[in-house]
Amino acid sequence: MASTPLRVLVCRVSSVLFYLTMYISILFFGLISIDRCRKTLQPFKGTNSARLARRKLLSAAVWIFLLALCLPNVILTSKIPTSPYFKCSDLKTDAGLRWHEVVNHVCQVVFWGNLVTVIVCYTLITKELYRSYARTKSRITSTATCRAQDRGTARRPQQARSTMNANVFLVLAVFFVCFVPFHFARVPYTMSQTRGLLFDCKLKLFFFQLKESTLFLTSLNSLLDPLIYFFLCKSFRTSLFKALRLTPGTCGWFISSESDSISPMRNTSVCK
Repeated sequence: MASTPLRVLVCRVSSVLFYLTMYISILFFGLISIDRCRKTLQPFKGTNSARLARRKLLSAAVWIFLLALCLPNVILTSKIPTSPYFKCSDLKTDAGLRWHEVVNHVCQVVFWGNLVTVIVCYTLITKELYRSYARTKSRITSTATCRAQDRGTARRPQQARSTMNANVFLVLAVFFVCFVPFHFARVPYTMSQTRGLLFDCKLKLFFFQLKESTLFLTSLNSLLDPLIYFFLCKSFRTSLFKALRLTPGTCGWFISSESDSISPMRNTSVCK
């Protein structure tokens, strides 16, 4: 078991920072999905200095809102542990317990709202890309002089559709696997900590173990997101190779040329 001062530090600071960065990531994921959706539906509408300034203000507002929401959790976790066997809730004042419950409900609204936003945006993106591929296919098949070439390229729209479905499913699957189980488990766990009289010791232990196991899944998001960007987003790989001063063909043996042959999905729905 870790020392008491270290566990107190985890309860007062580390846990708060972990949840702060997690919900900032979730909020930005939703905002970026909206931006990707807008650029897909309105591809010729550029970004001027006024829109860029509004985006910076919105990003600052997200940080300020979540910092203001999480900072009281640090301040109100001020009790001194009377035993080496304590929970983080034991260090909170009465006001801290009530605030912690309020923060949990606000974070639930933030998450489920973003989840609906992401699903809607990616559904609209997929529909628009289907229309784009359909238009491309109709132009190819309507050209009489390219009939011989059509036999070799007729499969490309179908390949594009399957790749597009796989990419959309992968992005949403990572979001679901990393965050949905935790948010189902967090509500009863928080209630067991803030309203202890309603739960016996076995139930508290069960909700704690459930929360910890799902919390592990949320940590995987920091590992899975870079992998998604690397394998599905050519522009991200290009920027990464440029930053690391590597040649564009690096890892070509690991990433087949076919994986980047269909670029609209990479640049629209995955590259955030």
